[in-house]
Amino acid sequence: MKASETVNDTIKHALLKERVKFIELMVMNGYVMRNFLTVQNLAFLYNEAVRQAKRSFFSLLAVLPDDSRKKELFSRLFRPENNIPVLISLVQCGAL
Repeated sequence: MKASETVNDTIKHALLKERVKFIELMVMNGYVMRNFLTVQNLAFLYNEAVRQAKRSFFSLLAVLPDDSRKKELFSRLFRPENNIPVLISLVQCGAL
């Protein structure tokens, strides 16, 4: 494995974990994000972020009791007319 691949993997991990200070430190020390932001890396980050969000969502559902709060969460997530998912923030989840 090349050193650049190891650094890129570290950057991917830091971005997914929202380690802003680490990314700032890397950029201040000469890391060039333009070289990192390839179509492949962006696709990986997007897909991994979606997977993590799904895991978090289902973990949240597992701890919610089967009551009106869970039904409200589903009604906010899916439009009843066609079951299209709707974006919801963690702040909105916390308000339930």
